[in-house]
Amino acid sequence: MKKIYYTYFSLLILFLTILLFVFAPEFILLFHFIIPLLLVLIGLISALFGSKGEIRMVVVVLHLFILIVFTSIYILGIYGFNEP
Repeated sequence: MKKIYYTYFSLLILFLTILLFVFAPEFILLFHFIIPLLLVLIGLISALFGSKGEIRMVVVVLHLFILIVFTSIYILGIYGFNEP
């Protein structure tokens, strides 16, 4: 499989993750909150196998940023909203 396909797949997963949170947040609550994290991890792995260059670097950085944001939101939601 050509490496450019991994890059395209990673970009597709990136846009899917962004659209999932922008347009359908209640869809996530119906299933599980792990789905976006799994999407980001799959996208990150496929970005690491993608073609080398600036596009790969940007896609990996975007996936890492979204992974950090989602993880911090989940940790805040799990531990931050407990009643004292």
